[in-house]
Amino acid sequence: MLKQAPVRAEPAGVRGLTWAWGIAAGLVLTVAPSSAAPAGLPIAGYDFDGDGAADAVIGAPGDLAGAGVVHVIYGAAGSGPTGARDQLWQQGHDGVPGLAAAGDGFGAALSGGDLDGDGYDDLAIGAPADRAGGVPGGSVTVLYGAATGLSATRAQQWSQASAGIAGAPADGDRFGAALVAGDLDGDGDDDLAIGVPGDAVNAHPRAGTVHVLAGGAAGLGTSGARQWHQDRSAIPGTTAHDDEFGAALAIGDVDDDGDDELGIGAPGDRIDGRESAGSVTILSPALGSAIGALWHLNRAGVPGVPEAGAGLGASVAIADIDGDGIDDLVAGAPGATVSGRAGAGRALLVMGTVTGLDPLGGGAAIFDQDTGAIGGTAEEGDHLGAALLADDLVLAFGVPDEDVGGRRDAGAVSGSDSITVRGGAPEVPGLPGRDDRFAAAFATGDYDADGELDLIAAAPGAVVGGLVYVIFDPFDAAGASGALVFHQNTPGIRGEASAGDAFGSALL
Repeated sequence: MLKQAPVRAEPAGVRGLTWAWGIAAGLVLTVAPSSAAPAGLPIAGYDFDGDGAADAVIGAPGDLAGAGVVHVIYGAAGSGPTGARDQLWQQGHDGVPGLAAAGDGFGAALSGGDLDGDGYDDLAIGAPADRAGGVPGGSVTVLYGAATGLSATRAQQWSQASAGIAGAPADGDRFGAALVAGDLDGDGDDDLAIGVPGDAVNAHPRAGTVHVLAGGAAGLGTSGARQWHQDRSAIPGTTAHDDEFGAALAIGDVDDDGDDELGIGAPGDRIDGRESAGSVTILSPALGSAIGALWHLNRAGVPGVPEAGAGLGASVAIADIDGDGIDDLVAGAPGATVSGRAGAGRALLVMGTVTGLDPLGGGAAIFDQDTGAIGGTAEEGDHLGAALLADDLVLAFGVPDEDVGGRRDAGAVSGSDSITVRGGAPEVPGLPGRDDRFAAAFATGDYDADGELDLIAAAPGAVVGGLVYVIFDPFDAAGASGALVFHQNTPGIRGEASAGDAFGSALL
């Protein structure tokens, strides 16, 4: 059942919200706006075959000696995803470009969107150590949707060796380590932003870059392609070694002007002389004359102080958290020290307004496990904020290295007055295990086409090679209506489970 905690006081600096932290199947935090919000939650997810049910995408980048595979388990009205409709994708097989090789990490990053404007969602898959350019600099594969589902018929592979893409591949670039799709040029077709956090810029190793490829009727192309980094005139900050600009990406409309902005995490960025304090850059619009804004702790109106090693921007999400129709920014700092405990982790929320992100007019807040609104206790090495789930009126903080019942790094999601872990609720079967890293990844979608938002969450370190839970209707007032559990030994799921597969370390 969905249990609603008593309404707590607002975190300091956040205006217009009543922070009622609900435990949805023991998994996620829901944020209730203090003013009336549109009825119901918007349905998220990606539908590759156009049948009205969202489809679940599961990356297993450790499979096949780290070559990596991706499973697409198609949703269906009434039943949700089933093993009977599982596609297994890997490089060099079934028409997928490239050649699978140990260590490629195919499936380490995923994104979806309608890149060709045909009404069917398409899938982008990152392989950040792929040798598409002759060195392990990384690649991105795009599969296009149709009435029959995803197909490799028009598949594309992109890397910094591709014609029309700036730069050249180099060992450790990690092209495709982060991906996000959205309409960044306002033409109605989704575009694809590609993070390259290991890329060198002006002799600064691992400074990081971001490429944006424009979508169109023929799919992604390099016409109008852009490359962004912190030495571009429109981008605030200064390029330096180990900034890892592009390590995390998000898209949304934070100023309510109808055009999407691009959020770029740089968890290694030096702020006020503190190494790896981290930052987030907002670009608007990403494919035109970009206007950049740099966000970090201790910026005017933003609480907190930049801390060496905090890594703000290791995760980034943009969504309408408070239900006012304007998207807000959430960024994780999983290395942050909380109450003297190194690496406990925290997250920053900055509210969007009609003039853009505005911590003074809209509000801003810091969340950690010693904050009154979040349950649990900050512990060394928990890494809260390593994963974020932000959807309209929904916010969750992953704590993948939380110790549970003496089991190191079992993982959890921060809840109301307690930490609810895998196995902590009837809807989440099983028991927490050492190194499970539950909550390392989340996603949402209407997988059974019943008009209710569902949740998938992963424990990629589980001994079976990783587990993924699909939890139905956890946000409904009546409570979650059931759950499915998938791994690579589930009947119908292709492949074979083995330790180190990291099944579920990326989800869509």
